[in-house]
Amino acid sequence: MRKNIPKKLDNNSRPRHASILGSVAVMITGLALALPQAQAEKTFQPEASDAFVQMINDKEQRGNAILSAVYDPKQWHINGEKLPLNQKLFIDGQPIILQDDGRNGDKERGDNVFSAIVEFNFDSLIAEYKRIENFQKNTSKENTLLHFENRKIVGNTKIMSARELTIAIKRGDVIPLFPLGVAAAIDNEKSLLIRDPGVVQDPARTFDICTGAGNPNGIWTFKHLVTEMANTPITGVTPEDFVRMWLSHWENSQNINGWNVTDRNAGIRNQVIIPWENASGGPGSPLDLDQSPFQLLSIVNRVDLRENLTYGGGSAGEGRFVFQVMDQNCNPMQFTVIFEYGVEKNSCGTVKNWGQSWADLSSMVLGSPAYNAALENITETFVRANAAPSKPNGSALNQLRTNEIALGNEWELREFVIAGTGWNQHFLKQNTVSQTPDTSLNGSLALQSFVNSGASTVPLGFPTIATPFLGGASATPFNFFWDEAGIAPRQARHELSLNTCNGCHAGETATVFTHIKPGSIPAALSGFMTGITVADPADGAPDRTFNDLLRRATDLDGLVNSNCFSQLPVPILKSPH
Repeated sequence: MRKNIPKKLDNNSRPRHASILGSVAVMITGLALALPQAQAEKTFQPEASDAFVQMINDKEQRGNAILSAVYDPKQWHINGEKLPLNQKLFIDGQPIILQDDGRNGDKERGDNVFSAIVEFNFDSLIAEYKRIENFQKNTSKENTLLHFENRKIVGNTKIMSARELTIAIKRGDVIPLFPLGVAAAIDNEKSLLIRDPGVVQDPARTFDICTGAGNPNGIWTFKHLVTEMANTPITGVTPEDFVRMWLSHWENSQNINGWNVTDRNAGIRNQVIIPWENASGGPGSPLDLDQSPFQLLSIVNRVDLRENLTYGGGSAGEGRFVFQVMDQNCNPMQFTVIFEYGVEKNSCGTVKNWGQSWADLSSMVLGSPAYNAALENITETFVRANAAPSKPNGSALNQLRTNEIALGNEWELREFVIAGTGWNQHFLKQNTVSQTPDTSLNGSLALQSFVNSGASTVPLGFPTIATPFLGGASATPFNFFWDEAGIAPRQARHELSLNTCNGCHAGETATVFTHIKPGSIPAALSGFMTGITVADPADGAPDRTFNDLLRRATDLDGLVNSNCFSQLPVPILKSPH
């Protein structure tokens, strides 16, 4: 049984939100409608399939190189826009307009190759190649780099030696640009997915409700995260009420984007709410956050979810905390909760510096006082209250996700965001699940039509906005994957399925529902994370190889060690997971 820990703060000493009267659950009784979170409109940012640089002798001194990028015009057609003749970028502090009009360095009008005359640091590029060359010499590796498409390993890219590159530059050859990243330069356990007991059970920063060991106000506790998220001085919402409102979503059926999400009342009450109330003083007691039944499993760096840096910065990806839920006998349940915080940076340079702060952890002793202090400095930048003043509650939270079978008979994934307006303003509300149609649409003509349209973002409604499409939760039967015989080409079926919540957590990656497994500490990881080859679940072929930590390591090393021009052909990851 978990140990009762004395309360550190009387609930009455905190201001209470004016709309909280009695039990929070009363507020949502009969109020099943939950509207999707409004998405901030973003300027369409097409992705370059390739990028090149060529040294020139520009007598007008406009620059020393021609920068070129290849764009597929289908990107504009899918987004309902016409193919332009220029593309505005902002790279390394330079405003750049790539043109496809046959002028200012562009060789041929309308060939989908956009070019501009720029100032380019060729010495820096040569130094990048020398770094790779020296690293691979010291590790007896070939002069090749792993190549990924979306989440899959598709082969190796052979690169020139630094000497060959130097000759090619001076000769005026066209030089391909892409990030030069080596996975082995990054320690996954220190810089990407941190699950070592010396970190996730650090007694100064975490707390164990089962033994009473640690600090109930620790910086990496569930209590600290929700307290900063509720931001009581600004919102008037106590963290206790903030959490109780969130749990009440499972007590009542929800209508999300026109889909009914069935309640899991018995499960949430018997497995979580009632035991927590009892540990807080008895039935119906306000939840004591010192008794939070959430145990930290990992801290995760998702800088790989960043936007394309050549548009001047913006999203630098996410920082995440993953918890497992403990039952009243202190056994881990098949129930994980993931806090996913956005990290906003205003330039390529600041995003690279952010990546470097994570990469620097690889050289430190995992779980040491110095390491944990450095990691705390990183996490507090996005966890602390008012980290994102323009977002609801001033919280940097993008979304909170849950993945569980403990509350019902089938695995289910849900997603929550902080409401910025409405009757539930300042509280978590259930939202649509990212990139995932409702499970009932599997095999439907609507699904077939959507995939064949070539669109990459799953909309709220399809084929019309009035027809619900994006799901309210992701039901996940065993070995589930998205399929429809009419989808062509079949690769499109795979891409859709891999990018969804329930496809990625099941049959498309041969995963048994969780990639970070509740249970032991350190947490076990799925084959998708550590390396696995999976036959196409619909057709039996082809085989696809996944190793997401290897991909993330390659990406992080390439981010921090390559110039911003080299980020031009880096695609935005389509999957939110």
